[in-house]
Amino acid sequence: MSVPENTVSSRPEETEAWGYRLGQGLDGGGLVLISGELGAGKSVLARGTARGLGATGWRGSPTFALINQYSTNPVLYHSDLYRLQAVEVEMLGLDECLRTDSVLLVEWPERAEEYLRSLAAEDIVRVTIDVDERERRHITVKIESTSAAGPSRPAAPP
Repeated sequence: MSVPENTVSSRPEETEAWGYRLGQGLDGGGLVLISGELGAGKSVLARGTARGLGATGWRGSPTFALINQYSTNPVLYHSDLYRLQAVEVEMLGLDECLRTDSVLLVEWPERAEEYLRSLAAEDIVRVTIDVDERERRHITVKIESTSAAGPSRPAAPP
């Protein structure tokens, strides 16, 4: 796994391009958590990440659908937890989305932080988007190590 360096974005196209580079560096089994205030550009970054993984049809942020699946390699599952409480997130089945042949990308991970961390057998890619007074997006990426005792990752279905 390789991730792009932190950056400052002045336009949505720059945010999407950064997400594209992120997607190109992701491997199966990855958990990507994208945080930022409402309107910060999380979905724009997610769209770039999907395209970087090879997605050709963007369905938008799954605020109401809850999970979108893209036939990429690795498979991308995109979830938006904005409208959910922690207990509802646990019923989504996100644990089934995080396999050795998939990437799980989550917007608004703050809604179920502990649960999401419990899913990760690999390192977590945490992306934070902060908007400054000039409307620039400060995109920060951090790799968070998970404990060696984390859950084993299910293999791809036959």
